[in-house]
This record gives sequence, structure tokens and C-alpha cells, in this order.
Amino acid sequence: SYDHNLCVILESHGSIHFPFPDLPPPVTPIAPIWTFFPPCWTDWFDIDDPTGPDPFKEGEGDWETLDQLRKEYPGKICETPFEIEVQTTKGEPVSSTGDVFFLYDKDKGFACRNSDQAKPCQCCDYRVRFLCQFSFCHDPRTPKTITSRVKRTTQPFGCWTDWFDRDNPSGKGDFEILKHLRKENPGKICNNPLQIEVLTIGGQPLSSTGDFIDTSDTEKGFICKNSDQKKGRCSDYKVRFHCPIDFCAPPPGCWTDWFDRDNPSGTGDFEILRKLHKENPGKICNNPLQIQVLTKGGQPVSSTGDIID
Repeated sequence: SYDHNLCVILESHGSIHFPFPDLPPPVTPIAPIWTFFPPCWTDWFDIDDPTGPDPFKEGEGDWETLDQLRKEYPGKICETPFEIEVQTTKGEPVSSTGDVFFLYDKDKGFACRNSDQAKPCQCCDYRVRFLCQFSFCHDPRTPKTITSRVKRTTQPFGCWTDWFDRDNPSGKGDFEILKHLRKENPGKICNNPLQIEVLTIGGQPLSSTGDFIDTSDTEKGFICKNSDQKKGRCSDYKVRFHCPIDFCAPPPGCWTDWFDRDNPSGTGDFEILRKLHKENPGKICNNPLQIQVLTKGGQPVSSTGDIID
């Protein structure tokens, strides 16, 4: 049998004290305060176009491969990009074109083959850019001067939400609307997402499906209509959103003292917050961020086999 369960509550200010000499520090440490250095995007690159004397000859299309881009733009692309972004030379997202892509990879680049498209169509003309680490983007002593056709932009460091899949294409299509996702998943999506990512529920990239996408943005979410598809039906998709760092990481805090006001000799062990507040005035914040529970001997609650109400 196990002795008294203890609880510890994360407080917004204060210090850590352990009144029981045999009790170890909390199993889950408080996250340190990190300084984040935001990555940045390279210039846009466009070294090829899908036209030619015989556009449907095998291999013809738009080839923006990383090896070739490095040769033509030495020093302009980092060694290990975090992401690749592709859009048409007019600035339209790839999801709006309906093209089928042969290659879409941050480590290899991008390729669209005319022979993969429904004739007489051929690939759109695309441009690419890559997300690189902070040290590549910024000289530590002086600002780096960049000459480019499109102004360099930066993206704040952050995190991705969970994947969401609230609809399937059995009706009019697949509608992953942001306002509906927020309503059904309160607190799980930031107010101002930085990016949206879309995959099929099988994990295939959107670009591989050939579906024509009605909407794919951070304001409305994602819409694929069955009526827009040549095959008559959209694939089934899931979405997630890239959020700023302040949404991902809670502010640093500290742990309160350990509290043990009850023991299981009666109907159980009841460490009720309301009563702990009353019996320990000023020792627990009004809105704790986390609770941690250990046995009096220091074992995590998950190791006891107890069913927690």
C-alpha cells in the first residue's frame, strides 16, 4: 500500500521549499527561460519555366532543384533548410493550381513535370524559397545587405498545433473551417496563426493529390469542394497551424511548497484546492498553471496503480 499522496502547484512567483527531507524535487522540471532566434526566408528563386519546344517531352516542366539553385546562387541558401515554400511567379499558392508535383522537398528542391498533368495542360511557372537558421540570415556584428528581386521576410519562431480533421468529403467536400475548429477545440489554436499546413489523413502532401483547392489560408482555414474536382471528389484532409512562441510556451514560473492536508485512512485522500487555499493563505496563486502529485515517499502518481478521481 502507498502512503499519503502529496500535491504541488505551480505558482507565478515565489520559491521552492521541500518540508519533507526524504522527498525529491518535482519529477517535471520547470522550463527555463529561452531566448529564441527567429529563422528567416531566403530570396525567391526561379531558374526554370515549364515552356519549351516540346513541353510534353519526358522530363520537361519546371525544375527548381536545390543542387542547381546552389550552383547558380552560391552562398544564398543555407546548408540545411528547415522548410521549402513554393508559389507561382504571380504569387499564387501551389494549392490553388491543381498541378501534380514530382518533387517537393526541402532537401532536394521542387519539380513539376508537364507529363504528369492532364493534357493539354502543363505546369504553372513556379518560384521557391527556403527557411534558414538565424546565424545564416544575420551577421552578428553588422546587418547583412541583401540584393534581391523580392524583399526578404522573417518568420517568428513558434510551434505547430495538433492535427485537426473535423470533416470528410462524403458531402459537398472537405471543409476544415478555422472558426469551426476553434469552436470545437477551445484554446487549441492561437488567435493569429502564422501558417497552415494541410495533408491527407494518410500523410500525403496536398501537392501530390491533384485536387483543386478553394481555400487554404490562416484566416479562413481549408476548403476543398467536390464539385471542383475532375475525379468528382476531394481527398480527405487534416490541417494544423503554426503559432507564435508566446502561444506555445507558458511564461516561466515556480513551484509552491508541497501540501499534504489529508490521508487515505477515511474515504480517500482529498487534497482540495479550495481547502488548501483556506488553510495556507498566500501560499498558492489564484490561477495555477499545473499540478503535480507524488506519494509521500516521492513516487509519481502514475506508478501507484491508483485510480484518480
